[in-house]
Amino acid sequence: MNLADAARHPLRLKHPEWAVPVDVLPEQMISTRLELLERAAKEEVLVLFFHFDFPSPGYVEQERANWRWRSI
Repeated sequence: MNLADAARHPLRLKHPEWAVPVDVLPEQMISTRLELLERAAKEEVLVLFFHFDFPSPGYVEQERANWRWRSI
């Protein structure tokens, strides 16, 4: 699953409610990010975030109310 700019840093998984100035529609970005994270974790699919450190492919895991990034 290519999530491109849905999160520009693993810290965004710990704080998916954070918006940045480039988010033109912050509420929509936050909602979309949460939906994508939920789907990636539920389906256990390999995920690619362009801006994460190498190697950027990995998995999104949900820990209670938080998200965690596990790079391959």
